[in-house]
Amino acid sequence: MKKWVHRLKGSFFKLLKKYIYLAKYILLRLMQSVKKDKKRIALNEEDMSKLIRKMKTRRQSDMTEFPIIHTNIWDSLWAVPVIVVLTEILKRMLPIRPQYISTIATSIGLIISIFISHPHNLSAGIFMGFFYSGAAIGSYSSIKTSIMAYRNRA
Repeated sequence: MKKWVHRLKGSFFKLLKKYIYLAKYILLRLMQSVKKDKKRIALNEEDMSKLIRKMKTRRQSDMTEFPIIHTNIWDSLWAVPVIVVLTEILKRMLPIRPQYISTIATSIGLIISIFISHPHNLSAGIFMGFFYSGAAIGSYSSIKTSIMAYRNRA
């Protein structure tokens, strides 16, 4: 084997050793904290039945951990093609490297979502911006692959 392969293997195994050591350290600390507590929860049948009843009677409103995002299907139907077209225009006008295309699509998606589609809800704007840009990047990649396959066929 070549020397650089051996060096790469050596550095990989050193890094792996460090991660294993770190994981062992974290587990050791967790075990020490559990030993310090010494309080064990022993559930008898009554406590278990109370817990089950409480879980069954839990209302749906208690389970709203995620933000509610009100969006319109038309937002995504016009935002994705706009992101693809703007990305292509910027790629043609400016000397942009191919590895930065997805970053540009993401930033355009965030701008459209935060400032146009969801101007009054920042969390929804950020979430849907990444959603729009992901759909645009996937569409762009699919179109590019299809065109390249069409050109290369016999």
